[in-house]
Amino acid sequence: MADLYHSTVMNEPPEDYATYAHFMAVIEIAEKNGRTAPGVNGQDFRPYFQALKSKGFKGPIEIEGKWKLEQLPKAFATIREQPS
Repeated sequence: MADLYHSTVMNEPPEDYATYAHFMAVIEIAEKNGRTAPGVNGQDFRPYFQALKSKGFKGPIEIEGKWKLEQLPKAFATIREQPS
């Protein structure tokens, strides 16, 4: 498992996700600012998504952290839209 929230807090580069993608079965995601759902504060996850995509990652992405039910549609849209 990889955790995008902790990776961004620790300033781990997206390249680490490309290097270790073959070990990853699931990705957890939350925005660095407030540990909120994706799309709440506008964090750009594209470098991490692109690194994963470059190595063929097709596992699930789980939303973690502090979120409210009404934030989920925007969070799902952010996850879908940012990798492109």
